[in-house]
Amino acid sequence: MTDTETGTNTTGTDTTGTDADQVAARIAQLTQERDTVQAELTEARTREASAVTALRDTLRAAHPDVAGLIDGQSAAELATAAASALEVRAAILAAASTAKPPPVPSGATQPAPPNLDAMSPQQKIAYALRQKHIT
Repeated sequence: MTDTETGTNTTGTDTTGTDADQVAARIAQLTQERDTVQAELTEARTREASAVTALRDTLRAAHPDVAGLIDGQSAAELATAAASALEVRAAILAAASTAKPPPVPSGATQPAPPNLDAMSPQQKIAYALRQKHIT
């Protein structure tokens, strides 16, 4: 047994150096494990970002008419945005299919008659002859 206050075991042998070496080795091991986990996390985040980008590009290519509405930083956000964009598209198409076009008058419209008061006598004569189809 070891007396933790004095660093000696029950036989009187000093164990402080051995314990310090074990602690230092354990710290080194934990530091290495932490570095490995951090590297794996960074790699996983990079893969996720690439996957999200690929998913965004695929959704936009599949639905070019609503591509500008599809955006997000995760797969869940992209799925929600795509569903919302498709709902908006469906609502617009439904409204467009039930809307009546504006009325168009039948027949040709008549041109406004010229202002005879502003015409010179020669212009009035030329206008009158054109109306009679003489020219």
